[in-house]
This record gives sequence, structure tokens and C-alpha cells, in this order.
Amino acid sequence: MVARTKIESVDEVRRWYENGLTYKEMSRLHMEKYGIEVSPSGFASLRRRMGWDPRIAVGPSPLMPWDVREEHRSSYLYTMLRREIRRRQEMPWISVDPEEKLDQWIQGLRDNGAVVDYRPDTKMGFFLTYARPGVDNDIVREPKVP
Repeated sequence: MVARTKIESVDEVRRWYENGLTYKEMSRLHMEKYGIEVSPSGFASLRRRMGWDPRIAVGPSPLMPWDVREEHRSSYLYTMLRREIRRRQEMPWISVDPEEKLDQWIQGLRDNGAVVDYRPDTKMGFFLTYARPGVDNDIVREPKVP
């Protein structure tokens, strides 16, 4: 006997997946629409069971010059950087949040003279710090040159 899934509409989830929503976003939408809680891992499991192609990861980018540890990949700053990378690489929009939210976040960095820095040896991983004039010319802190 096959266990019944809590997911109401596999076809709808397929559309969400193809539109680039994250598993966390799918979980939230499913709860809002159907009142049924499904964990993000439930959507990942569905993708594997259904044989849907894995998502294409973002390619190398100067906005992510670091090897990011797994425990830091849930950071808001990490998420925003990945969204901007996808936009610059002209990949599909991957969020239910409007693109304007990303624009506002980037403008906030610029207005405050801030950039994103990554320190893998810390608990938080990602931080905002002041941009160094003439060195940090984008939205991330340029890594130290050895």
C-alpha cells in the first residue's frame, strides 16, 4: 500500500517548482491555500519520487566568491545574494516575493555604504559591513587577496 501524500495538487506543485519557488515557499503557500502543513523536505521528496529534473544551480559569480558552509545557507543574506546572482545570470525568478524587494534591499546596502561579508568560522556566517572605498565596488566584500 502506498502512503497518501498530504500534498493536495501535484500538478500545482509542479508549476510552483517549474516557476522556481523554493521548497520553503511551497510549504508556506500550501499551508495558506489548503490549510495543510507539508515540510519543505516533503516537497523535495515529491520531486525525487516524481523524477522531476533537479534545479539548475546558479553558476560561478563574483557575488559568491566563498565556499559557503551548509549551516549558513539558510541565512537571509545568502538568499538575497543568490536571488541577485540568478537575476544577473538572467535565470528565472525564484521567489514569491516581488523583485522590488530585492531592489530595495540592494538600494539599502548602497544607501548605507554596506556590503555582505562571509566568515565561515562564525556561527552566523554572513554579516553586513561597511564597504571599503575603491575596494568593495559591488554588494559583497571582496575577499582578501593572499
